[in-house]
Amino acid sequence: MAEKLVIIKKEGKKALEVSERLYRVYYKGLGYKLAEAEAPQEIDDNNQAPEGDGGDPELALDELTKAQIVEQLKEKGVEHNPRDTKEVLLKLLEGE
Repeated sequence: MAEKLVIIKKEGKKALEVSERLYRVYYKGLGYKLAEAEAPQEIDDNNQAPEGDGGDPELALDELTKAQIVEQLKEKGVEHNPRDTKEVLLKLLEGE
């Protein structure tokens, strides 16, 4: 019989898909919680939620991975050091 899979998340960590039993036995003790199913949110070309739906544009930028930020900086032709921290690269992407 196949194990039921659940999605779990911990503050500051990536979401994981694990069996329900593994969650109960191991991850729950580490502070992980069951993730609620979220409706997919539309993102425009600037990686921002469309205005008017209550979406926070800063949230969309914060959810980018460092690799995604570096790629966007390359596409825009912005000089950057790929070894900089994610926060520094985000500021460059935002135009500060």
